Formats: sequence, structure tokens, C-alpha cells
Amino acid sequence: MRTSPTVSERRSNGEETDEIIAWIKRHAPLTELCQFGGWPNDSQLKVEVCNRTPEEWVVNMIFVETIMEISECDITERERCGQYAISFDEAGHPSAIRLIQPL
Repeated sequence: MRTSPTVSERRSNGEETDEIIAWIKRHAPLTELCQFGGWPNDSQLKVEVCNRTPEEWVVNMIFVETIMEISECDITERERCGQYAISFDEAGHPSAIRLIQPL
């Protein structure tokens, strides 16, 4: 008799959101959306799930690109958005991510 929920059951209940966000921070190619030679500030990463199947999620990711302005010696921040597809393996763990389109 099974007593604990499966990975897909936990994911559908939102219990694995933190695990998936941590995985996204390690694997998402956010620099593809940086336009001014800056770097993604993933501490402000927001993920909105648009479509969800057991095999793949389509998500909008919003983050801040941090840019060091050499002429001003100041840091500038610009919001960036992109739509990504996250694939899941048979065990229900994230396995791949790809950029669908910038938003």
C-alpha cells in the first residue's frame, strides 16, 4: 500500500514548486534574454505556469538583468521575460529546458 504521494501528484499539488524553481535557477539559459551584456539576477525570478502536462510545462519566466554601466559606475536593472518549455523524465523530475520565445 502506497502512503506517500508520487512526484507527479506532489507537483500537481504545488508541493514541488521550490524544487523546480531551484532546478530552473541552475539550468535555465536566462542569459539568452540579456540584451546589454548584463547578467540575470535570479533572486528576483518569477515563474508563471501557462500549460502543464506530465511530460512538459510551458512557463513564463520574468527576471531582472543587472547591468554595470561603466560610464556611470552604477548598476542598472532591466526586467526581462521569456517563455520556456521544461521537460520532465519518467520519474517526474525536470530534465531539460529550452527557450520558446522572448516576451
